[in-house]
Parts: sequence; C-alpha cells; structure tokens
Amino acid sequence: MKKLLLLSVMLFCVVCLWAQEEGEKVLVYSGKIGIFRPSDSDLRDAVGSSWFLLGIDAESPVAPDASWVYSVEYLHKSGSGGTVTEIPLLVTWKKTSVSGEPPLFGEAQPQYYPYLGVGAGLYYLKAENTTSDSTWKTGFH
Repeated sequence: MKKLLLLSVMLFCVVCLWAQEEGEKVLVYSGKIGIFRPSDSDLRDAVGSSWFLLGIDAESPVAPDASWVYSVEYLHKSGSGGTVTEIPLLVTWKKTSVSGEPPLFGEAQPQYYPYLGVGAGLYYLKAENTTSDSTWKTGFH
C-alpha cells in the first residue's frame, strides 16, 4: 500500500510539473475531505453508503472558461462486511459557464459557477474481508 501511495503521489507531481511547463499558466490547488456516496446501489447495499474521502485537485486553466483538473483521491469504507479502499487517479476536462475568470480573492461573497466535466481515470481497488483482493481498473466519469 505504501508503494502504491508513493507511486500515486509521484505520478500526480509529474502531471502537475508537466502542466506548469506548458507556459505561464498557474496551477490552482484545492484539497477535499468529506463523505462519498457511491451511485451503484449494489455497492451501497453490500458495503455501505457513506465512505471517507480525502483528496487533492490541481486545476490548470487553458482558457478563461475551461481547464484541466488532475485529481488524486483516497476513499475508504469499513464495516461488518469488510473493508474497501479505492484510490482514483483522475484527469477531467472542465468547462464553466462564465466567460471571464472571477478573482480568486477580494470578494466578500463566494461565487459559484456551474460546470460540465468529462474525464478518465485509473482506479486502484482493494477489498478485505476474510481474504484480500486488489486490482487496477480504468474508467470514465
């Protein structure tokens, strides 16, 4: 697990450096911590509906209303049925509904902009109950 986490962090750093090298664009970083609810009802029934979520995003603007978002997340759920861990490495194309960039700081009220995102990911999945099994899968979101 430690090797996987180290590989994930190294891959994320390489992607961030590559995005930074393409020009004068700035990467905007954000962290997230919270609860994840799987959309698959079979998974929710088998494991549970509230998973722990920890992640980091790096957003690289390519236009005033579009950007690439690189994400690494850690999802974990423990219960009577066992333990499930998922680590997705995601790349998302994000298109917002505004034509200009809002200022990052200086506004009293935060402004929220709807967006449309499409992307792909590489997912590490590990399930443990009486036995342990892990795999890598690709997917789209």
